Amino acid sequence: MDQATDIEKVLFSFTHYVKRFHEHLVAKYQLTDIPYNVQGREFPKTGIENIDDVDVEYQFHGGGCTFKWGNIEINYNIDASSVHGITISCYPIEKFIQTAPQFKHLPYANYSYDEMQPVLESLEKKGVLMSRKPSDLGSFHINEVWYDSYKAGKIFTGSNKDEIDWL
Repeated sequence: MDQATDIEKVLFSFTHYVKRFHEHLVAKYQLTDIPYNVQGREFPKTGIENIDDVDVEYQFHGGGCTFKWGNIEINYNIDASSVHGITISCYPIEKFIQTAPQFKHLPYANYSYDEMQPVLESLEKKGVLMSRKPSDLGSFHINEVWYDSYKAGKIFTGSNKDEIDWL
């Protein structure tokens, strides 16, 4: 498997954990909005949820959430103004790779920020991550169309990568 395929698999898995976490919260607390917008009011900002027989420790903070799915650490931000709401940067992806047993062996596990940033930029060019505005600096929005295509096993062309909808 080549490195481009490896990093897409990492990003898909990362996103899948976030989406599964959100699905659980929405179902359990009967939320009518995304969890980020109602945390602290509709359910606790910090806690432990049992999801798929795994204790998931979580804490919503500032612009996002950090949770531990067993020993796997996932840290992400949310852009509530976008349909491509999950945002990432180098450090959270690095931490995920280092703590997810299925990815620890990848060369990315020991990448520095300066090594990981070009990897994420290559995913941006491919459309896996949405094109950024100059003010976005080191954060990237995960392309929902890419995620759905990857999940369905369909070819993804990246044709929507410039359709940014955030402020």
